Amino acid sequence: MIKRVLATLLLIAAASLDVNAQSVTLKNRRDIAEVLNRIVRREVVTVKDVAVERTAVNGKRLTVYTSIDMSYYPFREDNIEPIYDSVRAVLPEQFEDYEISIVTDRHNIEDFVPRPMRSEKVEAEERFTNRSGRPLVTRLSSPSQPSRGLVGRHIAMWQSHGYMFDNGSAEWGWQRARLWQTVEDLYTQSYVVPYLVPMLENAGANVMLPRERDVQKAEVIVDNDVRTESVYDEYTGDRTWYTGAKRGFAARREVYTEGQNPFAEGSYRASECVKAGADESRIVWTPAIPAEGEYAVYVSYKSERNSADDALYTVHHLGGATEFSVNQQMGGGTWIYLGTFRFAEGVNE
Repeated sequence: MIKRVLATLLLIAAASLDVNAQSVTLKNRRDIAEVLNRIVRREVVTVKDVAVERTAVNGKRLTVYTSIDMSYYPFREDNIEPIYDSVRAVLPEQFEDYEISIVTDRHNIEDFVPRPMRSEKVEAEERFTNRSGRPLVTRLSSPSQPSRGLVGRHIAMWQSHGYMFDNGSAEWGWQRARLWQTVEDLYTQSYVVPYLVPMLENAGANVMLPRERDVQKAEVIVDNDVRTESVYDEYTGDRTWYTGAKRGFAARREVYTEGQNPFAEGSYRASECVKAGADESRIVWTPAIPAEGEYAVYVSYKSERNSADDALYTVHHLGGATEFSVNQQMGGGTWIYLGTFRFAEGVNE
C-alpha cells in the first residue's frame, strides 16, 4: 500500500513538473525574444540577434536564458525593472504573479550594472570578470617573456577618431577641428601607435584598437569562402576539417552599411585538437602580396566554449618565421592582430 501511494505521489509530482515545463511555449519564447531585441537595439545598433535559448520554471520563478548579445545592453538600476515589465506583458496570464529573472552570459542582468552606478556598495566577492587562464595572444617567438607587469591584461584603447563622410558637404574629412596646425585624428595616432601601444605590449598586455593601426594602403584577405589569387589550403591529419554549424567570416561586399556584418556572412572551418605527437591538421593561408612592404597580419575565427585556448599560428615573412599562441575562446568575430611583418611581392610559399 505504501509503495502504491509513493508511486502515485511521484506520478503527480512528475505530471506537475511536466505542466510547468510545457507552460512556456515556443511562441512565448519568440515573443520574449522580440521584446528583448527591440529594447537592446534602441541602445546597441550592432547587435545581430538576442535569442531566448531556453526557459526554466521553478515554483513561482521563471528564468529566461538568453544569448550573450543581451549582455551588450547598458544596464542601469532604473532600466532593469522596465525590462522585466516588458517581458511580463507578453507572457500568458498564469505568469502574472511570477518572479522573473533574465540570465545572459551566465549572469543575471542585474550583475551587469556598473559598480559606480549602483546605489549600494558592491563587495569584492560579488564582482565577476570573464577571465581565462591564457591571454588572447602570446608571442612565442619573442626573445623575452614578461612574467609580471601587464601580463594577462587586455586593454581596449582608442587612438582618437578618423576619416568620415559628411553628408552635408558630400565629402570625406576628419572628425575633429583643425587646431594649432594639426588635427586630433592625426596627432594622437602619431604617438599612440608607434610608441604607446608597443610599450604596453612589451610589458605583456594585449592591446585592442577599434581603429586600424596599419598605414599600409593595400589589403589582402585569404578566406575559405571567397577565393582569390591568394591561396587557401587545408591539410588533414588524424582529425578532418569540417564546416562549423554557425556563421563565420566572408568578404562579400566592397561597401558595408548599418547592420551588415562580414563576420556573419560566411562559414568557418574547424577540427578537433590532438595530443602532442599526433598528426596535426593545419591550414595554410598564402596571400598574393601586391608589392613588397610591411603588412599588419590579423586572424579571425569563431569562439566557442570548447575552442582551443592555445591555437598555434606561424607567420612566414622575409625576416623568418614568427609563432603565436591564440586563445580562441575569446576574440571571435573580429580581427585579432598578431604583428607587422615585411613580405615579398607575389604568392610566396
